[in-house]
Amino acid sequence: MTRFFIISAFAFTVSACGDKAPTVDDSGAALVDTGEEDIDDGVSDDGVSDAPGCYQESVACNAFTGPAWAGQEEASCQASSDYSVENGGAAMVYLAEGCPDGAVSVCSDLFGRDDAGNPVEAASYVMYFYSGISADQALASCDENGGSFAPF
Repeated sequence: MTRFFIISAFAFTVSACGDKAPTVDDSGAALVDTGEEDIDDGVSDDGVSDAPGCYQESVACNAFTGPAWAGQEEASCQASSDYSVENGGAAMVYLAEGCPDGAVSVCSDLFGRDDAGNPVEAASYVMYFYSGISADQALASCDENGGSFAPF
């Protein structure tokens, strides 16, 4: 089986977005999710894409849209997550149901690469950006990966 990978799709966002969500409120008290109310984090349970995704919370999500990804999505996401963590970034989560709502921009016309680094049209993917990354950073990441950027 040929394996496909995404070259540096999260490399820019990993280095640019090391900040994490606050764990204390303005008074210094720890924030605790009691489960009693739905916390509005700007991300709904519905996805912007129903293709399986690889999500770095509040930053970006890759939606594996091309047929060549079939069966490789979770492994590819784990490899991206490992790379992110090794480089000081946040872990990523595989979302079989697709990328969450709340994206503020999108980068399309992206392609995974084969072992030789060549783009593979059947390994297309779409990257959604969220509010945890600036528009300039999202645009730069999209340009770096050869995609077409559009804000929502």
